[in-house]
Amino acid sequence: MWEACKQSVIDEIRGLPGWCSPEKAALMMDLVNEHRLRTCVDVGAFGGSSCLPLAEAVKYRGEGTLYAIDAWRVETAVDGWDRGTVDYRWWSALDFESLYTGFQELLVRRELTERCFVMRMHSRKAATRFAERSIHFIHLDGNHHENAFMADVQAFYPKVRDGGLLLINDANWPCMRRGLVFLLERTRVLSPFSPSAPFLLLARDIAREQRAASLVKA
Repeated sequence: MWEACKQSVIDEIRGLPGWCSPEKAALMMDLVNEHRLRTCVDVGAFGGSSCLPLAEAVKYRGEGTLYAIDAWRVETAVDGWDRGTVDYRWWSALDFESLYTGFQELLVRRELTERCFVMRMHSRKAATRFAERSIHFIHLDGNHHENAFMADVQAFYPKVRDGGLLLINDANWPCMRRGLVFLLERTRVLSPFSPSAPFLLLARDIAREQRAASLVKA
């Protein structure tokens, strides 16, 4: 049953807007199922390709919630990018209302509305809705501008519980480097990225975090 569930998700995401690979989808689903992760967060829901694996996994387990976060607005997507750049032109040309409608239809069709709570708002506003150390798993895949990613990291990191998991997409992109330096000082690397799997799996480590803080004070 579990393998059939995963295959159904992998088949579905091939036709969804987004960039979630079959490898990442299977990893996220196995993490939720094996570690009984209950409070899961996806920052950058977009067309649902990364939300679907997480939502289906919590549905399969019969417990937990996926919080799907995305503003689905042009001004949020292009924040930080200079006009005329490739990133600005690409994101500003998207029809975000159609993406949002398609995402909602996906949740209804897959019967996921009871397990997926949609938060249509800026990611940092959404972060304020979570208690400290309450998140079991978070997938960070929002705006990739250096400043935006760093702000997301700083907003959500305190919300992750000790030992909680963080999956960083496109970890090999130069614009992610500053945020990753912050995280790597405070987490354990569970799965390093590779050319075929450019995402990084980390676990929050309070002891490591405290050592990093003491070094800064020194």
